[in-house]
Amino acid sequence: MASLRIDRAHDGKERLLPDILSGGAASCQNKPVIQREYIRNVEGALRVGDTRVSLDSIVYFYREGESPESIADNYPALTLEQIYGAIAYYLANKQEIDAWLAEGERAAESQHRQSRQTNAELIARLQRARHANQTHA
Repeated sequence: MASLRIDRAHDGKERLLPDILSGGAASCQNKPVIQREYIRNVEGALRVGDTRVSLDSIVYFYREGESPESIADNYPALTLEQIYGAIAYYLANKQEIDAWLAEGERAAESQHRQSRQTNAELIARLQRARHANQTHA
């Protein structure tokens, strides 16, 4: 099985490529070079292939121990090859992607806290209304 490598093209896009050159120039004679772009950066969001499925969606399932086949069941828009490509991309860039995901989680938590503070009065009214409905039912 060929190993994979990340290639940054002249247009700045990253591509996951089979590293068929690792065995020397003789090993690639008469073999087609197949380039697949598994991950795209679309306005700061990492997407799998030409879909709207985000890389982090795949990574969270993978971290939970889901198999690529199981992940494919949840994302019918993706091929099994794309899922394996996304996982390979994650593993090749694990430190950077883990840091990026952690920053996203911190930002979401901060927004959640800020929203609860900004809307504290509304939240309290809704909780009182819910409590009143439950005691009358």
